Amino acid sequence: MPLTAERHPTQFDQKGQLPDTKKLSGIRSEEVDGKGFNQLRFDDTTGQISAQLQSSHAASQLNLGNLSHPKDKAESDGRGEGFELRTDQWGAVRAGSGLLVSTHKQDQAQGVHLDASEAKQQIEGGLNNAKALSEVAKNQQTDPLEMLENLKTFIEQIEEKDQDKAAAFKQALMILTAPNSIALASNEDIHLSADGQLNQTAGDSINLSTQKNLIAHAQNKISLFAAQQGARLYAGKGKVEIQAQGDGADLIARKAVQVISTEDKIEATAAKEIVLTAGGSQVKITGSGIFMTTSGKFEVKAGQHLFMGGGSVNSSLPYLPEQGKQKYGVWFDVMDKQGNKLKPGTEYIIFDEHDKEIERGKLDRTGLVKLETEEPNKQYKIHVVN
Repeated sequence: MPLTAERHPTQFDQKGQLPDTKKLSGIRSEEVDGKGFNQLRFDDTTGQISAQLQSSHAASQLNLGNLSHPKDKAESDGRGEGFELRTDQWGAVRAGSGLLVSTHKQDQAQGVHLDASEAKQQIEGGLNNAKALSEVAKNQQTDPLEMLENLKTFIEQIEEKDQDKAAAFKQALMILTAPNSIALASNEDIHLSADGQLNQTAGDSINLSTQKNLIAHAQNKISLFAAQQGARLYAGKGKVEIQAQGDGADLIARKAVQVISTEDKIEATAAKEIVLTAGGSQVKITGSGIFMTTSGKFEVKAGQHLFMGGGSVNSSLPYLPEQGKQKYGVWFDVMDKQGNKLKPGTEYIIFDEHDKEIERGKLDRTGLVKLETEEPNKQYKIHVVN
């Protein structure tokens, strides 16, 4: 009995028929008891050469080359050029030794795949500019930048110096670099977080703009320095209020200091005394009286002089809150060298940066340990007791 067999041509993307799709080749599989498919498709159409690896689930695709829409005829409209990695569900890019995302051109893949020389050069330029300005600030007896050594160390991690190996990062760094602009945008929030420093350098201006409030907090201090053109603080509406709640306040200028109220009055109030001193003469105002001292002439001009009996004035001073010591939480995620959680009940000891014992305890089932401290910027370490 004669046997006959028939081979059906592959229908990529479930579209088109021969001979219209004769320039497509590859492999396509069918989902068992389902309508899904997987495919490796090669499109050799003149002017639209491309390759695609696809799973129909969530339209998960890797598209390479001169991209075009799925073909049901000899040609289809173009979608772009280069590569596209896309899915309707979730995506992840993970590289355990480092990741470089760059728009610096590398013609015909002639360079090393982790060539980050442009990024390194850019960061080095920013470091040099920041270092020069930091020296100016230091000479003016204000705070130098704290990021310089940190940034220098980061640059050293970008390129492996071993000549027997291809260029690689010394640590698991992630570098995002471009010869033109980089934009980061969200219809909701953007969160930046670092256990170390957040460093910014710019060859031009750094601009901040918000439609509501600009709020900044610092655990230790805030230090600002302008090298050339001064500093300005304006309030279009509402008052400007500056408080030193735990110490004094100094306003020092090489030349004149002006205090002007264009439409109202100027008040100077102190709980104990006010002292005005200039050129060896002095006016002191205290609760005991007003005392004037001068080695020169004391001159008073008035249309009328009146000397009345004694009197006193009550003044109100604003309340300044006392800053109490605040507790902060430092968390440890305790694991063995293989990254495995330790058994509940395992003993641990926490030491500070001077190897002084701070706390002892036992692990719970989470393996997480919280240290409450008033000094979160200190370095702490945790040891497991065998």
